[in-house]
Amino acid sequence: MIMSTLQENFLRSYLFLLTFRLYPAIGGLLFDIYIAHRYNLSANHDSPLEEPQTNITREMLLMFDRKAVKEAGRGNMMKHYWLAVLAGFLAVVFTLASSGASSQNDDVFYNAPDTVIYGSILVGAAVGLAIELIVVVFLVNPVKLGSAKWFLNNGREDNAKAEYLVYGFNAPYMNKVMVLFGRTWRILLWSLLFIIPGIVKMYQYRLVPYIVCDDPEISTEDALLKSEEMMYGSKWAAFVLDLSFIGWGLLSILTLGLLQIFFVVPYKCATNAELYEVLREQYDQI
Repeated sequence: MIMSTLQENFLRSYLFLLTFRLYPAIGGLLFDIYIAHRYNLSANHDSPLEEPQTNITREMLLMFDRKAVKEAGRGNMMKHYWLAVLAGFLAVVFTLASSGASSQNDDVFYNAPDTVIYGSILVGAAVGLAIELIVVVFLVNPVKLGSAKWFLNNGREDNAKAEYLVYGFNAPYMNKVMVLFGRTWRILLWSLLFIIPGIVKMYQYRLVPYIVCDDPEISTEDALLKSEEMMYGSKWAAFVLDLSFIGWGLLSILTLGLLQIFFVVPYKCATNAELYEVLREQYDQI
């Protein structure tokens, strides 16, 4: 009797959570319709699975040499190796810390009586999501932006300054926060709809942090659109670029993560910055 009651309460809570996740998904769809209307996109390009209508034609696709980008990124990483390790380490640590903060709330519910668990699941989920969102928006994203700024300038300058690591907290702080929040929220909403559209959007908006590094006063809409244009025709190549690091990730397991910290993360961050540079140079020539 008690078990059936608990199962019924759990089912009700699950249905409420499912509905709670559905509303943001519908909101994401409406937001995408608004963006399509805002930029006068044709109906054939409303789906995130298709290439958006941009000023870039198929004859002007932005392409890159994966091996050359990785070689240049690795060379840039070795220019100031220990600062590169620090920049990559900060981005990873703050990202993991934000995820761990929400899991602490889960431990409280798991250790509580069953009636408290199922009676408080909605409140706990809402509070956990709110805390994680605040931490990500106002702390994690600026830290990761500072890391991107350092790797970007490390490739451009002979002596990249450590002060670039706090670039995300410099003025205009709120504009940077809002642009990165728009990127995060848009990807999240599409991920709630389906998995694949969320992945596609993640690659479409991959270059937004670097765009903000070059233009900290850019609007959210302009940053998102510019990233879409720069990634036009290059999303699959960027996906393959990410896959090329899987071997290093597997080797990191053998070193208990040490290889990841001292080589793979800074290597990948430097490569991502070099990818932006290559695509930006091509984009500026169009």
